[in-house]
Amino acid sequence: MHSAQSVLTRAMRVSGMTIIALLLFTVSAGAVQAPAKVPPKAPQRPATRTSTATVKKPAAKSDTDMAWLQDALKDPDFMNAVNHLFERLGKEMRYPALRTQSNVLSRLPENTVFYGAISNFGPQLRQSLDIFHQELQDSAALRSFLQKNHLNDSEPKVEDGVAKFCDFLDYLGDELVITGSLHGKEPNGVLIAEVRKPGLQAFLEKVEQELGAKPTDRLRIFDPQQLQTATDGRELQPVVLIRPDFVLIGTSAATVREFNTQLDKGGPSFASSGLGKRLLQSYQAGTNTVFGVDAHRLMSLIPQDKAQVGMLLEKTGFADAKYAIMDSRLTSERSTTEMELGFTGPRRGVVSWIAAPGQLGALDFVSPKSAIAEVFRLKNPAQIFDDIVEIAGPGSLAMLPQMEAQLNINLKQDLLSKLTGELGFEMTSPPFPADGDKAAQPNFKFILGVSDPVGLQQTFKRLLTQVPLQSGERQEDGVTFNTLTTPSANGTTTEINYFFMDKYMVITTNHELAQDAVRVHRSGESLAKSSQIAAATNGPAKASALVYQNVGSMFASMLKQMPADAVGVLPKFLNSGDSKPNIFLAYADDTTLRATTSTNIPTDASIGLIAAAIAIPNLLRARTSANEAAAAATVRTLNTAEITYATSYPRKGYSPTLAAMGPGPGNDCSGNNANAVHACLLDGEVGNANCTAGKWCEKSGYRFSVRGVCLQTSCRGYVVTATPVNKDTGGKSFCSTTDAVVRSHEGPPLNAPLTAVECKAWKPVM
Repeated sequence: MHSAQSVLTRAMRVSGMTIIALLLFTVSAGAVQAPAKVPPKAPQRPATRTSTATVKKPAAKSDTDMAWLQDALKDPDFMNAVNHLFERLGKEMRYPALRTQSNVLSRLPENTVFYGAISNFGPQLRQSLDIFHQELQDSAALRSFLQKNHLNDSEPKVEDGVAKFCDFLDYLGDELVITGSLHGKEPNGVLIAEVRKPGLQAFLEKVEQELGAKPTDRLRIFDPQQLQTATDGRELQPVVLIRPDFVLIGTSAATVREFNTQLDKGGPSFASSGLGKRLLQSYQAGTNTVFGVDAHRLMSLIPQDKAQVGMLLEKTGFADAKYAIMDSRLTSERSTTEMELGFTGPRRGVVSWIAAPGQLGALDFVSPKSAIAEVFRLKNPAQIFDDIVEIAGPGSLAMLPQMEAQLNINLKQDLLSKLTGELGFEMTSPPFPADGDKAAQPNFKFILGVSDPVGLQQTFKRLLTQVPLQSGERQEDGVTFNTLTTPSANGTTTEINYFFMDKYMVITTNHELAQDAVRVHRSGESLAKSSQIAAATNGPAKASALVYQNVGSMFASMLKQMPADAVGVLPKFLNSGDSKPNIFLAYADDTTLRATTSTNIPTDASIGLIAAAIAIPNLLRARTSANEAAAAATVRTLNTAEITYATSYPRKGYSPTLAAMGPGPGNDCSGNNANAVHACLLDGEVGNANCTAGKWCEKSGYRFSVRGVCLQTSCRGYVVTATPVNKDTGGKSFCSTTDAVVRSHEGPPLNAPLTAVECKAWKPVM
């Protein structure tokens, strides 16, 4: 449900981000269709010769070519324009008011199994469109960006499409409801909204006419009387029912007719069901977006022949699920979402593993400067172990007694029974790549609640006699720090530290973090005592689970990885110093699991841009390295093909071209089609029939050519040349001759194939 909330938050944010998102996605699509360009000629080098040989023109840029975005992130004028656009969206956007009632919910059928209602964001979408249009008129940088990426024609179409969608939403009420029920075991559903003003049918027909929709793609629009006799054809076209009070959109006339009847029928309704009553509570508290699922009814969809699925649901406790709810409230600053999973009786199985709310003592060892912190209260681990045995069956743990004997412990008695079930985790900074290739050293803490510290320490000492780890102890300020050192083949070591304090065991990835855990615990300067946690929990941290994300700390770590020329344009846009943390809290009682999460919305776009700035150079480097490795491998393949060709056709000697080693026209290598003209030793990509003397074949970002050293009709030697298509697809060129040694040279792409002398001057590839 937490991942669903994340998707939902961004979906609701569409009113503030739609235009720039459409712009960027359009750029991405435009980049693929942009006219390809032949790379400029590189400066003459000793091992490079100019030539009039033609270069095969790429058909289109790859969809992984993100150079346009990389250039945009390095353009101060464009980024300042984006900053200003988002500043206006943040300050001027007014989000829909919370809805406290629904005119649709009480009129739905009692057997409704799914209900989703979102606010009509039409006014906000139109406002964002107006702001974007004003910024585009006033910003030469934005207009230049469109022109540079060949979007001058497509951008107005994007604006027009958004405007038409806003016009459609103007006809609808404040709420759009997507709902479904079960017809036997077949689900059916519709979209329902109140009609705000007349003229919707004429508007839809006009839009279809302007779009030139084919008859088979057009909407089937009915009034209530016409719907009564409407039938469904073989191809299901969207059906629209326009009433004076509601509009219904579905995939079949029968489905829309069924819901239309219920709207007028009255009697027992969805509002009187368990799920309906719970949804009404969300409305009473005020909501922007609410989703609900009747989980108990959905269980009936499980086929009877799927006994194993039913048994698994029964053992895990999910078979008792009653309903699931997700309810969100949105402002320009924050998105708050509440989630609830209700059960028909007391929680059992896996569902019962989450313990009742209590003091989250593990947070007392967590620094308030951490990037991510998580604490979970679980029931006794020994009881969880018993549940796992019951679910998996005793046979799945048949090897456990042998393992316990080898380690000289009893897993349940010596280890699990000595833990309370509270588990904490802290990451002080995200482990982003430090130099584009090598990952930064991770900084983690693990905090375990312990009921018997002395007994657990004895268990650890017995374990250490059986595993190949070097252990040690050090006393500092009354605390015993234990160290475990793992050896490695390359001579480097990893040190794990752990200590016991106040019924907790703290494990860290370095000694400095262990010292920090002791300091924040003793000083009271821990995350547990911070104002952020106090505000989120209304006092001391008491919950069943807590997940904390320090957006400012994450930004700081991410900014360190960005190119220097991109950092300068982002601080105003990020405003990370004022960023509030994202906090997820969960609470469990006998029959319900509840959770609430608060997300800092203005950072969504920031994270995306920063992540792009970090990831794109690394992705380009990774792709370049992959292209280079593939090019070297292809050169080796060409050497093998040349040797095979010379052996098969001794009068011809070596092949003078790639085309001679590839398949003939049509790539037909069956029967006797392999011959000295087209030997079928290479695939049709690198051995294309058009790759004759002086021409190139292209594969995986590289261009390949073979030059024969020939006397009349026989070739006594050859030279293979491989060079990048452009500077973004590779940084090395490769070559080889009859000695079959692959050689390389760093530099810009070559303009012409090499000679044997030029190739042998290059450094061999090891």
